[in-house]
Order: sequence, then C-alpha cells, then structure tokens
Amino acid sequence: MPMESDLMAVVRPEGEPEAPPFRVVFERLHRVVRKPSHWCSAHKHRHVELMLPINGAYRALVNRTRVEVPCGGAVLIAPGDTHEDLCDRPVGFMSVALRLLPGPEPGMSRRLLDPSVPVAVRAVARAPEIQAVAQRLFEDGPARDACAARVQDALAATLLWRMLAR
Repeated sequence: MPMESDLMAVVRPEGEPEAPPFRVVFERLHRVVRKPSHWCSAHKHRHVELMLPINGAYRALVNRTRVEVPCGGAVLIAPGDTHEDLCDRPVGFMSVALRLLPGPEPGMSRRLLDPSVPVAVRAVARAPEIQAVAQRLFEDGPARDACAARVQDALAATLLWRMLAR
C-alpha cells in the first residue's frame, strides 16, 4: 500500500549571507494617540524610528517631503533625517526606536539609507507583517526576565529587516 504524505519545506538559502554592517538594538516603543491639531516641530533623528499607524492615516514631513500612509502601513525615519509629525486629524500609531551599532559615535546610529534615495521609498501603504511584529514587541516588551532584552533586540531587528525588504 503506497504511503501518502504532504511535505512543505522552508530551507535556508545555501552559502553564508553577508554579515550585517550593524547590530540592531531596541530602544523604545511608544503607543500614541494624537488628537487633532497636534504638531511636532521639525527635529533630526539620531537613530531609526518606525512609525506604524494603527488608527487613521499617519502624515509627516521627512526631509521636507510630505509622506502619508494609511492605517496598517509603515514609515521609516532613518538616522540623520529631519522629521515633523503633521497630526491635523486624530491618529493612533506605534513609534519604535532602534539604534544601529556601531555608528559614527555612541549617540548616533550608523547611516541606513543613501541620502539621495527618494523619501517615498520609506513609506509602505500595507505592511501587515511589520505591524504584527510591532504588536508582538508591544505585548512581549514589558517582560523583565533574563532574555527580555535579547527578545526585544531580535524583534526590533525583524522589524527593520522586514521594512528594508519591502
């Protein structure tokens, strides 16, 4: 009698991947609800920040270019970017800050994107996999066990790599 079976396999690509040029370190996650007419003036980012709208559309100026993503999307603010929140309507979002080590100095993450790359590539309209990882970081983040920081760093790295892959 023949044996029937289904096998689905996911395997690691052959060869060694190039070593990442930095280590991702989780810094903080804020879950924010902004009421209308909130404006955060222009400020320069020293580290990576991912803005993930969870209620309403997120609007901002990144390097003086307007960016808007709907709920479920994502915006990447890279080290050295100038960023300005435009909360002219109610919006809820998660803001995840990451450090990229080694950077040029302890207080500044390494450059992530070529400055000539258009700001539009930093915005993703639909990013359910990124939102899911951020939600997991939000839920697991408060843990204080011996592995909590490593789990936070691993989830933060997953967020960043998923965003860059998009």
